[in-house]
Amino acid sequence: AIQVGLETGDVEMSMTAANIMILYNFAIGKPLEEQEKVGSSLLKLMVEYKQDQISCLTFPLVQAVHNLMGRSEDPCALTGEIMDEAKFMKSMESAGNHSAAVYLTVWKMVIAYIMNNYELALELAEKSRPNQVGGALVLRFQQRFYDGLSSLAYLQESQKRRKKHLSSAKRILKYMKKLSRYCPSNVMNKIYLLEAEYLVLNGKLDIAIPMYQRSIELAAAEGFLHEQALANERAGMALRYCGDANDCFPFLKKAYDLYGRWGSTPKVEQMRKKFLFLSE
Repeated sequence: AIQVGLETGDVEMSMTAANIMILYNFAIGKPLEEQEKVGSSLLKLMVEYKQDQISCLTFPLVQAVHNLMGRSEDPCALTGEIMDEAKFMKSMESAGNHSAAVYLTVWKMVIAYIMNNYELALELAEKSRPNQVGGALVLRFQQRFYDGLSSLAYLQESQKRRKKHLSSAKRILKYMKKLSRYCPSNVMNKIYLLEAEYLVLNGKLDIAIPMYQRSIELAAAEGFLHEQALANERAGMALRYCGDANDCFPFLKKAYDLYGRWGSTPKVEQMRKKFLFLSE
């Protein structure tokens, strides 16, 4: 679609397809190095063809990929080679481009969750909820998935507003179960992960672990590297949370290896420092 659009003069259609391709590459867990190469190349085309409405929706994701690769000073701030978060937000607000600001909020939430900053992730999730992210379905789906994960992970660290956060996570889980009717292969691993996290909060670790394992199996079957890593990490952390230090090791070690395969240097470094036994 990208090439056809360029060849027929429909540049807007071509660059819209390019944006969706970049989104899907993240959603399916392509190695970050590959995502960066494709994303930067297509973003350059958007700028070259002056497709400002599309490029401003793409900048945050390409910078997010850079962050996850370790190409920014602060993994949770979208400032680096691709864009400066503060300048970008100021520019978008001046232009009245609300959508771009929401996109930035969503990708910051995703990174904050992956980097275990659950308080920030939840804050950004709540900020993005009233805006009901528009655009490609895949982005709306990402917003809800990480919103639900952020709510449940936060509650493992703090009981503040427990009822509100649980209610939000339940709504998201219901929404995802509806979507699973149409494309279960893309959705079921995420549902199992959310359900496992919910069970942990309710003290049902024995039921949660098989849910984590099923999430891992389904993510592996679809090649979702990052979601395999997430499910392994959360299973390991749930076991540690419940005081089972021995059984957590295989899950955390697998997550560590998967994040390495995905290409997330700061995440690997974070896990190495947090779990010293991973370096042994």
